[in-house]
Amino acid sequence: MSSRSVVAVYRDVSQVDEPVFAALAAQGSMDVEVIYWNNYGLERSQPDPELGVVPVFPNSPLAGSRVKRRWLDSRSTDSTTLCRSIIDRQPGLVILNDLGSSAKFGLATGLRSHGVTVGFRSDKNLLSEGARRGPPRFIEQMAYRAAFNLLFPISELTRSYYGWPQGHASLFPYCTDTAKFAPADRGARRQAKREALGIKDGVHVLLAVTKFAQREDPLEVLRVFQEVRRRRDDVILVMVGSGPLFRAVQATASDAGLKTAVHLAGYVPYAELQDYFFCADLFLHFPQRE
Repeated sequence: MSSRSVVAVYRDVSQVDEPVFAALAAQGSMDVEVIYWNNYGLERSQPDPELGVVPVFPNSPLAGSRVKRRWLDSRSTDSTTLCRSIIDRQPGLVILNDLGSSAKFGLATGLRSHGVTVGFRSDKNLLSEGARRGPPRFIEQMAYRAAFNLLFPISELTRSYYGWPQGHASLFPYCTDTAKFAPADRGARRQAKREALGIKDGVHVLLAVTKFAQREDPLEVLRVFQEVRRRRDDVILVMVGSGPLFRAVQATASDAGLKTAVHLAGYVPYAELQDYFFCADLFLHFPQRE
């Protein structure tokens, strides 16, 4: 690879970042390689511990593009081996994304020691759960400034949080696949999904797409919906997802007399998920930790 090449390392498949790299490659301005370093593979052959099923992802925006896409099994490929693999490609820039802290700092240290420019891709901002204050925040700022050459945030809030110099930060765009989420037949698909769910005209649909686990707290979604139903009866709740709390949600809805007002769709493959968003009027999400 060359100075005009980028290697991006991820743990999870990113449907919002992949289109960015696909667009860069399509412009022909640089070579891009995306590495997924995890223990379940691109197609996630292992059941999700909270869902209880193997997730089915839609086609990747990188499919058919000039971007090289690799999966390395973290059970057999340690950080030292991954670092060596990246260095052998002699990239101009490496972007580290959603890795754990020890892996992220370890890779950054190893890569920088070999003269590789390393950037940190971050969503953190002043409103995030992990935002620190005082000395802990100062230590975090200094740690990232020492480990990375560059910062790639998605907002100015992130750059401000880390106190990064203007010239060493470049905003990373958030984008998605418009062919998936804004198709020409979106209206028809909305109507078709509402009819399939037996939703009458004039009924407002609240949608929750969540793992039925304590971390994402589907019971809180149900509690909020109960409050809404006390005020109006032209609203129903569609809950998409699965997990260990599924039966508890089912029983709670039944005990509250909401069995006909709550539709539990169960697990829906990611490739089919957008139709539920098309048919909804409002999205609900009340995680305890997210």
